[in-house]
Amino acid sequence: MPVQENRPKIITTAQKSKQSGDLKEISIDELSKHSNEDDCWVAIFGYVYDLTSFAEEHPAGAESIYKLGGKDGTEAFQSVHNEGMMEDFQEVLIGKLV
Repeated sequence: MPVQENRPKIITTAQKSKQSGDLKEISIDELSKHSNEDDCWVAIFGYVYDLTSFAEEHPAGAESIYKLGGKDGTEAFQSVHNEGMMEDFQEVLIGKLV
């Protein structure tokens, strides 16, 4: 029988901000305007991040970020990362996707 671990659920700063209503609301239309190498916003798990500066540092290459610019990149992100990783990107969190 597998051992059940009593791990606390990770609550990111973004989720805390969402709960308190502090984040800017960003429409899909607004998100789509930020879709190039000089201005690259990506929605992940319902939150919008400005990944422009990070793209060149991304271990898998900048192109994998740029192709998600202006879009919801949750599915692509989830295929290789976990949600808790976004805690490292709170400085570039812009708002929540509405």
